[in-house]
Amino acid sequence: EAGVIAIFCGKVLEQSTPTVYGDGLQTRDYVYVQDVVAANLRAADLPLDGVPARIDERAFNVGTGVGTSVNRLADYLEEIADRRPGREYRAERPGELRHSTLDASRFNEHGWAPTTPLREGLRATYEFIEGARAGRA
Repeated sequence: EAGVIAIFCGKVLEQSTPTVYGDGLQTRDYVYVQDVVAANLRAADLPLDGVPARIDERAFNVGTGVGTSVNRLADYLEEIADRRPGREYRAERPGELRHSTLDASRFNEHGWAPTTPLREGLRATYEFIEGARAGRA
C-alpha cells in the first residue's frame, strides 16, 4: 500500500497494468495530502500549556475513518483517467494488514477534520502527476 496511489497513477499514465497484491479487497484509509498538511499545521498551533506528560496523550491519528479497498481505488482511478488498464493480481505480501482505518476523533476535538473527498483528492493527485510528467508541474 505504500505509495499505491502514485504507483497506480504512474501505471495508468504509462498505459501499463497496475499490480495488486492479494485479492484487492484489503482496505486502507486514504487521506489527501492537503488534509495531512492542514493536520500538521493545526497540530503546530495547539497550545502546550497543560499538555499531558505521556506522548500517547499528545498523539493524534490523521485519517478519514473510511476504509477503501485497493480494487475500489483502482476503479476510481480508471474513471478519472478514462482508461481501463485492468489489474495484475499477485500473491498477498506476508504480514500485510487486511484492513486499516484510523479514528481521528481525538484530533477532531481540536479543530481538525479531513475536507477532501477521496475521488476529488485522487483526481487532483492524478492530474498533478500527469502534469509533472508533461513538464507542467
